[in-house]
Amino acid sequence: MPARSKRSSSGRASSKRRAAAKKKVESKKIKPQRAPEAAAVEPGGFDLMSHVLVPRHEIVPPDEREELIRKYGPLKLFPKILTTDPVVRQLGAKPGDVIKITRPGEKVPAYRVVVRGG
Repeated sequence: MPARSKRSSSGRASSKRRAAAKKKVESKKIKPQRAPEAAAVEPGGFDLMSHVLVPRHEIVPPDEREELIRKYGPLKLFPKILTTDPVVRQLGAKPGDVIKITRPGEKVPAYRVVVRGG
């Protein structure tokens, strides 16, 4: 008679444990709550723009954008920022938009062109 394998009996036990653990985890899952303004706040519900370490970001209006192009050259020469950046998503910026970043203590703002990324 062949000896009974320990693996088959422990395999069933571990399978039962896994199923019980999965059921326990699923029962404790927290459903994400949507913010009233989906574009203004990240899906996790955290407002990035109010954080002390995030400098002021704003989308540059078209007339100021044209002035920047005349002053500094074509947009392809500007530094880039990806559409997947959390601040860009919160602002609702689209590829081709220019973002003005004003850091405290700096006199000259930084500009970034939004490009498709990710």
